[in-house]
Amino acid sequence: MARRRRPDVLTHSGPEASAPAQPEESPGPILSLDEIADLYPEERILLRITAYDEDNRPSHGEVVGHWPCVRANDRLVSKAVSRALKETDDQYYLFRAVHFIRTGEEMRRALDELSRSDEVPRGRWF
Repeated sequence: MARRRRPDVLTHSGPEASAPAQPEESPGPILSLDEIADLYPEERILLRITAYDEDNRPSHGEVVGHWPCVRANDRLVSKAVSRALKETDDQYYLFRAVHFIRTGEEMRRALDELSRSDEVPRGRWF
């Protein structure tokens, strides 16, 4: 079942929209990077950082904008980042919403699952 996506601050509401959506009055929920990857798989995300992990990498934040990862959205993403940086002193993180493997155990599980499936891995294998 597909999850419902909420319209975000700097995201067009749909392909038929002629202007960017206006900023929301209230901040959105604070989410982990894994929760964001579940809500917006493979999309580009602009995150206002609210917490870092023990390695000082962004771990939680508020989704400011999200866009399908296509070249046609490059200008929208660039404008959103510029606007966010001009309007606040907050720190932001621009990334693609995917689940990251952070430990050796997670890597072993992922490789084990892949070896048992018929799925062909995407990406380059060097």
